[in-house]
Formats: sequence, structure tokens, C-alpha cells
Amino acid sequence: MTNQQIKTFLKEIEEKLPEWLKDKKADVTDILDEIESHIWEKASEISHNDDPDELSIKQAIVSMGTPADIAKDYKKRGTPKFFISEELFPLYVRTLTVAISVIAGIAVLASIPWTGNFQFWKFLGDLWNAIFTTAVYVSFFATLIFVGLSMEGYLPEDLGVKGNMKLTYEFKVAHKEKGKGKKNKFYTPGEWFFGAVFGFVFGAILILQPIPQMSELFGTEMLAWFRLLGFLSIAEGTLNLFHIILQKSNITGHQFLKLLLIVVKILGIFLLLQLLENPDIITIISIENGVVISRPLVGYYLSSEKTFRTIVIVLLVFSGLGIMDEFYKMVSLRYKFNASQIEE
Repeated sequence: MTNQQIKTFLKEIEEKLPEWLKDKKADVTDILDEIESHIWEKASEISHNDDPDELSIKQAIVSMGTPADIAKDYKKRGTPKFFISEELFPLYVRTLTVAISVIAGIAVLASIPWTGNFQFWKFLGDLWNAIFTTAVYVSFFATLIFVGLSMEGYLPEDLGVKGNMKLTYEFKVAHKEKGKGKKNKFYTPGEWFFGAVFGFVFGAILILQPIPQMSELFGTEMLAWFRLLGFLSIAEGTLNLFHIILQKSNITGHQFLKLLLIVVKILGIFLLLQLLENPDIITIISIENGVVISRPLVGYYLSSEKTFRTIVIVLLVFSGLGIMDEFYKMVSLRYKFNASQIEE
């Protein structure tokens, strides 16, 4: 018969389980039964008796960890890829592609002048404006949704889409053991090489601004803002290159490079803060009556400055999360290196 302490503990775990798992009643029951069985085994071990007392049961429950910690393990199913899991990322891209394609189709129909003369350049300008504005909103909200799904541990199959990862709900007695058998990704020259190439190419484009006709359409402040962003991109690419050059065993050197990367990302936050102070910096190219002109993003594409500020604040939040992630990587480098040595 289930003890009242155990019932309460299991109820708290069930409440904190991710939503995708709560829908699978049979699996939830199996998980809770397995946890309960382990509690009784632990309590019997503590009391040296097959009929443990209340204190032994309480100690056994404490040894299991908090309900939140136990439930959190069932959210760690996806493989990290930016803020969206690797398993959900293809679905995210497909969703954006389909959504923007549908929007483009609707925009075409809405932009066609069904009466009167058809003016191609006016039609093209109206079409571009409609697609761009709506695509920004769709991309923004779709990204927020998929980030939330990734954090909750959703996989494509939980959303009715065929995936490539088999679901398992086996409860691990020692949660830390879940990491055994997994490679500790410490030395990732492939990722660093890609980061270096992207940083140099993207930064060079922003700094050199090789298309004079495009540069002439943007204001001086926006071009300066782009150049600052380009310098930060090249700085990040340089740090990735140094990661490749450094020996794998030089943990202090890798940690110092991570610290410099955090500084670069903090400078990026100051760039975003500049947008909050001066939203008029950003202008967007538009085609009107066959003439290519630039329009301010705020007041023309976005109806209010408040909307623009909301988008920038969200970007600031994600930038802050990125800095926290880099800080965690920096402080955990030595542990990951030692773990990778053991695995080898």
C-alpha cells in the first residue's frame, strides 16, 4: 500500500512532468510506479527492515532529489542546436518555409489590382512590403514557439510528425548516470572552423559594404552600426580560429578565449541597446514605381515604435541567454576535458 508521503511526492512529480509526457498516461503510470518501487527499496535499505518506518521513507524520498529535478530529466531529449533542438530544427525550417510561402501567395492575390490598370513596379513594391512585414512577424512568433517546445523536450513525433528518435521513459535511479556513454563535446574544431569562416565573411561584408548602390540607400548611422557589428563578427571569428590553433590540452587558453568571447557578446548587447535609443537607425529597401528607395523600419513597415522595441528586447534576452551559455561552457571546460580523457 502506498505511503502518504510517497503519494504526495509522486503527485508533485506528475504535475511537473512536461506536457508531451502527461498526454501518455500509460507511460506516466510506469514512471511513477518505477519511482515508487525505488523509494521502497531505498527506504528498506535505510531501515534494514522490509517494513520501513516514516523516517526511513522520508530519507529515501530526499535521496531521490526534488520533483522538479526528476521531471527535468524528461525534458532533456533533444540535441542542442542554438536555442532550438536539432530534432525540431528541420520542422522549424519547414514550418517557416510553408508559412512564408502561403503568405507570399496571399500577398500576390492581395496586391493584384483586379480593377484598373496593372502597374508592374507598383505591384512589385506592394508585394515586397507585404511579404517582408508579415514574414518578420511569422518568423518571430514561430521561433518563440519552437524555442519553448525545445525547452520542454518535445520531439517531432510528439507533434504528429515522423521523427528519427525512439522514445524511452526508463527511470534512471541515479540521474547523473544518464550522462554515461555520451561523448563530452569539448574539442569541436569543425564548429570552430565554421564559426571562423562565417565570422570573417559576414564581418567583411558588413565592414567593406561592397555594393555601393546598396550602401547609398542606407543612412550614415546605419552603415556605421553595420560596420561595428562587422568588427564584432570578425572578432568572434578570430577567437574561433584561435580555438583551433590552441592545443586540446591547453584548458586555460580555451577558457581565456571563452572569456574574450563573452566580452564580444556583451559589446553586441550595447549595439542592440543603441537601437532602443535610436530606432530610426534601421531602414529597409523598398521598390516604388520602379524606383529603389529606403524607408524607415519604424513608422513605415512597423506601425509603432513599441513593436520595434519589443523585438529588440527579445533579442537582448536571447543575447543574455547566449552569454550565460558561454559562461557555463567556460567554467565547465576542465570537467569536460577530464571526462573526455576518461572516455578515451
